[in-house]
Amino acid sequence: MDSGWAVAGLRVATVGVIGLGLVFVADAFVSLFTEDPETVGYAVEFAQVYGLSAAGLVVFSVLSGCLQGASETRIPFLGRVTGVFGLQLGLTYLLGMVLGWAELGAYIAIVATYL
Repeated sequence: MDSGWAVAGLRVATVGVIGLGLVFVADAFVSLFTEDPETVGYAVEFAQVYGLSAAGLVVFSVLSGCLQGASETRIPFLGRVTGVFGLQLGLTYLLGMVLGWAELGAYIAIVATYL
């Protein structure tokens, strides 16, 4: 498991830095794909949120892969299912629709899913 944590640290160091870079260059990155002002606004916000949550995503991917390689598939499966249905879908609905936070609720749910 030590090598799993080492790989997770290496991926956080690389993907985390790239994610943080995306936060600062999101405008330029999004402009490669669209020029529609409304789309650019939402896409830049999403790219920044995704960049901030990239480190959490790679840690989950590495540790999930370690467990699956050791024939433990239940924990990664439950983590993915609760993350997607409980947080990404459920929390987005709760914050976005019920509380009226709109896209801010979805952004919070995305970060929560990966953390």
